Amino acid sequence: MTDQHCADPAWGSPEWRHAAHRWALARLADRGATSVGPMADVSVQAWSAVWRLPTTLGPVVVKQTTAGRAAEIAVHAACARFAPEFVSPPLATDVAGHRLLLCDGGPTLDQHHPAIPPTLATDLIRDYASFQRATAEHRGDLLAAGCPTWDPAAAADELESLVTALTDLPTSDLRHLTAAQRDVLLDNRQAYRRAGATLAASALPECLDHGDLWPGSPVSSRQWTPTCKPGRTSWRPATAEPCWPTPRS
Repeated sequence: MTDQHCADPAWGSPEWRHAAHRWALARLADRGATSVGPMADVSVQAWSAVWRLPTTLGPVVVKQTTAGRAAEIAVHAACARFAPEFVSPPLATDVAGHRLLLCDGGPTLDQHHPAIPPTLATDLIRDYASFQRATAEHRGDLLAAGCPTWDPAAAADELESLVTALTDLPTSDLRHLTAAQRDVLLDNRQAYRRAGATLAASALPECLDHGDLWPGSPVSSRQWTPTCKPGRTSWRPATAEPCWPTPRS
């Protein structure tokens, strides 16, 4: 939760955006490519920003993360090495600058299909399982790249930490918890502790869990972008499930 709001005072400023643009142009030049149009905002959030840039290589995507999420850069590159069929290889990375340059994979799955057909959802989940199998033997490399691990035995401690962080948010923040809401959640600590201990003692295998798998994440049934976000991508027991919206009428 701590990096949800970036501490960098330059974040969101024209100078900050220009720095990302200059970096992207320099990395393109390394490949003998140039920009053929302005860089457009795709998403600018408190934890990351994405821009699209037309180039002589075709459209590319520039991503900037906060320092707290900088491991995403190395984790993405590692996943692209181990599972290139499912993860778009970066054109350039800047771990120190928390930046990533990728070919633009096009619209996301939900933009292609506002109502995801069951057959396509099945293909997506099957590919996701194949992605997990392709990365399963690379635990050491992924952890060395910065992928966090999640210990189910620490579930109660994580609950308390998260509740504290949400309670401390300003009351104007929609995620803010009132004292009454905090107490209700903390009353469940023992249940979390028991459930975590049960999961830790189970025979479920551990693997890389995307943590944010929904139709707005992949750009096709064979394009993943694993990200290193608190509470998102981590090495953990294989228990997470995709999040599918109710089909639009």
